[in-house]
Order: sequence, then structure tokens, then C-alpha cells
Amino acid sequence: MNQSMDYSIMTYRREQLEKEMEEIRNIVSGREESFLAEIRDDEGKCDPEKLENFIDRILESYQEYVEYEDMYLPEEQTRRLEGDIRRLLHHFLYLSILGPICYVDYNNFGLTTYSSPVTYQDILSLAGRLEYHDSLQALYEAEAYYDTYALDACLEPSLFDQVNGFYYDLSGGTRITETYELPREEWDPEDQWGSGALTEMEESTGEGTGTVEESPAQMDDSTPGEAGIAAQSDIPGKGISDLEYEDLCRSMGEMNDMDQLYDSKMEESKTTYQRWKETLPDAAEYCRIYLEFRKLYTPNNHTIEDRDAEGARGLAWFARNLDTEVTNMIDAYLFRNQISPYSLGQSYGLVAARMKNTSQHLRAELARARRMKA
Repeated sequence: MNQSMDYSIMTYRREQLEKEMEEIRNIVSGREESFLAEIRDDEGKCDPEKLENFIDRILESYQEYVEYEDMYLPEEQTRRLEGDIRRLLHHFLYLSILGPICYVDYNNFGLTTYSSPVTYQDILSLAGRLEYHDSLQALYEAEAYYDTYALDACLEPSLFDQVNGFYYDLSGGTRITETYELPREEWDPEDQWGSGALTEMEESTGEGTGTVEESPAQMDDSTPGEAGIAAQSDIPGKGISDLEYEDLCRSMGEMNDMDQLYDSKMEESKTTYQRWKETLPDAAEYCRIYLEFRKLYTPNNHTIEDRDAEGARGLAWFARNLDTEVTNMIDAYLFRNQISPYSLGQSYGLVAARMKNTSQHLRAELARARRMKA
């Protein structure tokens, strides 16, 4: 191994370039455009009727796209947007349009910030957080694992994980485990959550927002105060020098600063959650759709086969490929409504030409840089 190579530079630069390329992709596709005007009323609040109309228009665009794409396919490869399949797509759009987008900052005590989706790319980002499981048992086990080990492993929450974190609050006091359709021994044989562990998680913030952390002060109640430190110097065998005393006092001050920082960050987390919660038109309806989406998305609640009774692609296929189909839905809507450059005729030609010129320029510059290096 070449000890002089710093691969962190490679990783950092790769991430930065991929981030820039993703931003260009979103601009070119129209996905960075805001959809808020489609769902908000004159006062800037989400209008339930406008929300449903918006979802219907997205599904209509997807229906046209599917009919065109499947026109010459054999029957077993066609897609029908009916019944449970349509409900699956509708419910995902409902949840992803309302959000929230959760960001877990492991550099700040693993606390979560919440924000409402704004752009079409935000919808796609939540599709990327779907985690498919082949049974209810696997889903429940994964949720138990996430709540138990997420902070230690710095795991990003799936869409289910993030909603579960505040479901207790939105539902008015119903724990997500109370909605489970399997007995505990089938999904938690080792009692990973323990009796009441989820209750502690939900009550730790008073809001049920899924933050399971304790403050540093709570985690170490045995830490002595300054008076206790001074008193120890009078106990035989417990004496400490002035220098040690100063070090301990300094440490206590740093811990107090850390406690204050934690409290500040916790308040920020709660504030972002409350702001998002206030954007919901109907919390009860959100919970109902979330639970129904879970059932539609998980194979225990529908046939494992990929085909429906007439041979077309069935609910299981749509569930496993939902992230790809959501991308098709959004792109079809943007194209149909002339939001993406794909539908802008001459403007698309100018964009494509500019991108081609840019790639040629980059290729020439990199070739020149390599020759100079050689």
C-alpha cells in the first residue's frame, strides 16, 4: 500500500463532483422546480382538495406514460393502475408531498431536523428512502433494529423509520407497535425493545419525535458538582492538588457548556418538528394513509406473485420497483406539463448542446493536465 496516498481526498472530491452532477441532472430534468403552488391556498397553507387534484394529475401523467411504454409489450409485462396499485402510488405521493424530510445530524447528538418537501426532487429523495421487506416479520424486525441501534451505527432512517418516530404524537398516543398485525414473539423473540422501551423513546422529548437520546447530564448522574469536588479534598485518601482541582473545574465547565449546547439543539429539533406538523392539513388522515401504505407495500398483505389475475404486473412488482416507478411518474408529469427541458423544444436543444460542449471542454482540460503531470 502506498502510504503517501491520502484516499480521503479521493472520497471527498468524488462526493463533491457527484453532488454537482446530481444538481445538474435535477436542473436539466426540471426536478428542482417547486410544487408548492400546486397544493397551497392563498394563505400559504396546504389545501386538501388541491393536494388530491395534484396527486390525480401526477397519476394521469403516469397513466399516459405507461400506456405508451406498454403498448407493444406482452401482457405479462404491462402495468395497470387500478385498485390497490393505484392506492399504493397515491398513498406514497401523499406522504412524500407532505413529508417531512428528516435529517439526522450525528455530529450534533444524533438529533433530527424536520422540513417540508418543496421540490419534485424532494419527492424522489423520499422514494430513495423506501426499504422493501419480504414479510411483515422482516419489516417489524428491521424497525426494532433501527430504534435499538441506529444512533450507535449512524444509520439513516428509512421512510418508515422516520414516520414511526413521530407517529405516537400525530396519532394522539398510539404506538406504532400497537398497529402491528403479528404477535411480539414472532418479530421480537429476544425482546430487543424491552418492556416499555419504545415508550421511553417517545416520552424522552415529550413530543414523540423519535429522538431517543439522553442529555449528557442524564447519562452521567454520578458526576460531582464543584462543591462535591471541593469536599473530596477533606476526605482522607481523597485529597487532590490545586492543579487537579482546576482541571476538574474546567471539565465541569465544559460539561455544562455541552449540556447547554444539547438543550439548544434539542429545542431546534422540536421547533422544526412543530413547524412541519403545522403544515399538515389533517394529522388523522396522514396516519390512516401511512398505515394503509405500510400494508400495501408489504407482501404479507398481498399476493407474493408478481402478476395480477389477468397476467399484468401486480402489486408485489410495483412495491419492489416503487422508487423507479416514482421517478417515471414525476418525469412524466414534468414533461406533460412542460416544466422539464425535455418538453421545451428548441430550449432543450440549447441545453443539450451546452452540456456536450462542457463535456468536450472537460475532456480536453483533463487530457492536458495528465500530459503536464507525465
